[in-house]
Amino acid sequence: MSSFERTIALLALFFLAVVIIAISYFNFVDQSIFSFFKNEEKNLRRISISYEVSDYNKVLELGSDFLFNYPQSKNKNKILIKMAESFLQKKDFDRTRKYLREIFDSKEIDALDYSDAAIVLGKVARETEAYDTAAVNYLESAFIKANEAKRSEIANYLGYLYLYGKDYQGALKYFSQGSGELSIIGQSRVYIEKGDYPGAIREYLNFFNAYPKGVYFEAVKSAFLKQSLYYAEKLEEAKSYSEALNYLSNVVFLFPRDPSSEKACIEIVDIYNTKKEYAHALSYLNRAMVNSSSQNELVFYKKGLVLYEMNQKKKALEVFQKLKEQFPDRSYSKKSDEWIELISKEFLIENTR
Repeated sequence: MSSFERTIALLALFFLAVVIIAISYFNFVDQSIFSFFKNEEKNLRRISISYEVSDYNKVLELGSDFLFNYPQSKNKNKILIKMAESFLQKKDFDRTRKYLREIFDSKEIDALDYSDAAIVLGKVARETEAYDTAAVNYLESAFIKANEAKRSEIANYLGYLYLYGKDYQGALKYFSQGSGELSIIGQSRVYIEKGDYPGAIREYLNFFNAYPKGVYFEAVKSAFLKQSLYYAEKLEEAKSYSEALNYLSNVVFLFPRDPSSEKACIEIVDIYNTKKEYAHALSYLNRAMVNSSSQNELVFYKKGLVLYEMNQKKKALEVFQKLKEQFPDRSYSKKSDEWIELISKEFLIENTR
């Protein structure tokens, strides 16, 4: 082989080696880039799973690592939202706001992330029950940008912000555009603040119809019972007996096993006694006696009085005697002694005629 041929062969081998090295290098770079983005997606999933299982400390730990390793990630705002929500769950409202401000100040934020961040800010407002002008501005901006589903949720939180700012008209405006349990609860809260008990109670009834197994059912039930009994008492004081009976009857028929039902029954009995409609009074006393709370002593006593007024003295005597047997050391047991004595004397007089 000539010198020229050997040179050509060496050059060919050199270029072949360069090509092989270049290919290997680019394969290594491609694999590194692929591995980098693959790890990003993997870490993103880990953060989401940690949030779903309520491991908020893990979310914050993984989120901090993610932001350090992928500062330019397109998912940065989503991670910040998860971290803000985690601080919210830990009741650390200052840090929640800090992370949300970083999102709102971002130059690259899409409408969905903006809406989600605004919703978290709305949750902060509802938790703290404080009016915040900046929060109103962010949420109103998000309300305009959001899709229909997000807009209704944002409307609820705007309703609460206006409620805390005592702007009841503005609150009702947004609550009416909201949806779900919070929309109805918010409207009832506005009516209570305004002293409009019929309006609030109407919304509670709407809630029971719409969300019989709702997340906030027990809280709404408690508010309904409390406000219904309170408002019925005010109506009774004003001698608006028919209206009072309406509100008290709702309590009795909607929640017959609740202790408040027994209280409502007793109030109804007092109204019917005032109206001398003893048959109706007796009906509600029998209903109240189904319960076995400490108020049964009073129910027995009132039943004895009603039976006496209905001239069913023998049954009245039996009720007073049963009261003494079941509640021997109670105050109404001592009062029943007087009625037992009175009825016994009346029977004696009647028998000697």
